[in-house]
Amino acid sequence: MKRLFAFGCSFTRYWWPTWVLAIDENFDETQNWALPGGSNPFIATSVTEANQRHKFTKDDTVIIMWTSVARDAFYNDIWFLVGNVYDPNPPFNIPQDDRWSLRGYTMRDLAAVSSTRALLENIGCNFIFTSMIGFDEDPSNVPINVPLARHFNSDSEKFRIEDTDDIMDLYKDDLSIFRRSTYDVIYDQDFLSKPLPNGNSRHDLHPRPDEAGKFAEIVLPEFPISSAKWDILHDATASIDEFYAQQDIGERMRGTDENPTILQRYLELLRTGPERF
Repeated sequence: MKRLFAFGCSFTRYWWPTWVLAIDENFDETQNWALPGGSNPFIATSVTEANQRHKFTKDDTVIIMWTSVARDAFYNDIWFLVGNVYDPNPPFNIPQDDRWSLRGYTMRDLAAVSSTRALLENIGCNFIFTSMIGFDEDPSNVPINVPLARHFNSDSEKFRIEDTDDIMDLYKDDLSIFRRSTYDVIYDQDFLSKPLPNGNSRHDLHPRPDEAGKFAEIVLPEFPISSAKWDILHDATASIDEFYAQQDIGERMRGTDENPTILQRYLELLRTGPERF
């Protein structure tokens, strides 16, 4: 039996279809272990747990969309995915600036990448590494983070991308197997430069379902997308655009039974565990 195991952050599992749904018809079973806000250590831990529970075989495919190094997470009964360390008002009331340095997190995350690669190569399964954003991108220069980064002393050595050069060189063999990132393929290396087709600004910076299909078509060409699947992705995109166009902003912030808030949706994903289809 051909199984797909997918891992990542919200670019891999979100409130609407991602690249996983675009290619799942190529497999007999799909398991999506991603969660919004996931950090790279969370991703590496999830890969190891999935292997312990389901024993990857040479017939399986594991696709990992690694995320930004500027992420944190911890586990206490459920995963607390703290998310962007540049956020001056982090969730769960955890101060970020005393714990975080770009060099330290790059060391942490590339070690996780290398260990995960060694595990999967030892098993002999087919595996693919891609990413939300490349490890060589300075997260403080990503447009969405620029205003948040001002909360920190960005001149400090804790935040200089050039201070990670030796770490990047140390793991250059692992980095060489990565395919293109969504930041490159979908956003042309600028999350804020990609308006909607109608010219309006984006209501959400995550890839819309049709953009996720485009990413899969370019980066994962060995897994063809059927015309029926494209119809699903296009219909989902149209529904999302209609939802955001019609919904009252106050309702979006308060949430309703029919349209819960992002936090409510996030907690529901945490409760449901890995998605299987």
